[in-house]
Amino acid sequence: MVIMEDTSRLEMLLPPVNYFIETGLDVVLAIRVACNYLGYNIWFKINKSSNYPYYLSLVLLYQGGESDIVAVEVSEEGISDWKEMWRRNGGVWVIVMPSPKGNIIPSSWKAGVLYESGIQLEY
Repeated sequence: MVIMEDTSRLEMLLPPVNYFIETGLDVVLAIRVACNYLGYNIWFKINKSSNYPYYLSLVLLYQGGESDIVAVEVSEEGISDWKEMWRRNGGVWVIVMPSPKGNIIPSSWKAGVLYESGIQLEY
């Protein structure tokens, strides 16, 4: 299977259609579209693999726009020492440290619970 997101150079990149028919390959054209979650802010879902307060694993939900989130940082409320989370699998972000304390993710967060961020990306 061949998956392509950008079809603008399709003729230059792909061999003639007969090649795919003869080899039995399927061509899937994927087009990125903007997500529009009117009335929703970004939510954080704390994964069940999280272990309070030392290991935080989360997924961001309801991200608007057509861009990817490429970095996530956390900090305790009132402290400007930001710690970078790392991407584990797809949209899963993790950090190993004492739990961040703040008003978006409460200091007593629980695994499996959703928390609203109060923000949405501009697009």
